[in-house]
Amino acid sequence: DVTTKVTMNSDEVAEHFKHPLLQPVYEMSKVWFDEREILNFHDPLAAVTLFDETVCEYENGTSVVTRADDRDDGITDWSPEPLGPHRIGVTVNPKRFFESYFSVFQ
Repeated sequence: DVTTKVTMNSDEVAEHFKHPLLQPVYEMSKVWFDEREILNFHDPLAAVTLFDETVCEYENGTSVVTRADDRDDGITDWSPEPLGPHRIGVTVNPKRFFESYFSVFQ
């Protein structure tokens, strides 16, 4: 999961989330950091790749999610296939991601 490669700890969030539009996110992050050490940028990475595909490298294939009756989540199986119907990010450039993400707040 490439989103686990774009993370910040609480000190980094405090340092980078000074823009007025990011202040509410910073305030909400305090609750998050009460129980966790890092913040993953799952949705922001997805959003950034809509405007800058060079942040990730991609691979085509087939993705199948299997759920068990006794679980609320699922297991994702990935099979690389050049002509597969799905496309996933297989690597991410964290530096490029953060530059792109924070550039809209300058």
